[in-house]
Amino acid sequence: MFTLLITKKIMKPESGKPGPDRTDGPRIAGDTNGAVSLDSLPGGGGGTVTSIGGDSTPLRQRLMELGITIGSDIRVVRKAPFGGPIEIAVRGYRLSLRRAEARTVMIDTGV
Repeated sequence: MFTLLITKKIMKPESGKPGPDRTDGPRIAGDTNGAVSLDSLPGGGGGTVTSIGGDSTPLRQRLMELGITIGSDIRVVRKAPFGGPIEIAVRGYRLSLRRAEARTVMIDTGV
């Protein structure tokens, strides 16, 4: 059985143009202002980091030491199958993160 999900853009009343990053459809858990978690991006997808680390201060510090800081551009290079690590490109180098770690990094894709 297939489910078809249709979203409709919210129009700004003064301009009649679609509002930025707003739809009537369901949102991703923890989604704020159009941001999505790093683990939900497809291979080749990317954007700008908007938040890091969730509730875990040691994880947040580790990710920041690896170069994942708020405002940095990040891109998913590839994803391992069956829930394996995610290879990302950030600040001119590549690194791999566990999916649980990538889930705590929120990205603004600019869409």
